[in-house]
Amino acid sequence: MSHPDCAPQINSLESSNLFHYSVPRIVPAESLSVLGLSTARDKGDLLQGIALCREAIRRAPEDPLHYFHLGKVYLLARKKHLALHTFRKGLKFGDHRGLVREIQRLGFRHPPVFPVLGRKHPLNRWAGILFSYLGWR
Repeated sequence: MSHPDCAPQINSLESSNLFHYSVPRIVPAESLSVLGLSTARDKGDLLQGIALCREAIRRAPEDPLHYFHLGKVYLLARKKHLALHTFRKGLKFGDHRGLVREIQRLGFRHPPVFPVLGRKHPLNRWAGILFSYLGWR
């Protein structure tokens, strides 16, 4: 049995870097998407987080949890449209409470009635209200 003082001292940054270099080959997809989210959230490395989550989806495309983590990374990167698209895509593979909660939190907006006009144009606003009232949306 070795004594704690005899153990080699390893810098946490060095071990983290070593871990990241070996990640693509040995870490299962489940851990890869979690690592991607934590990399983006804790280290602020959004590109690396997106890459890790995408790799997890490439390995196991049917797992909605990977889409949830990638969507959260997109939200951290202020890419709401991509996040919403990713959350919806994840729901195609199964129910996931987190995906549903995030979609509800972000809200749902129908496309404008007249796409040529801006979303805030009064004609689009009133036509949208009227269409919703009539049940056409």
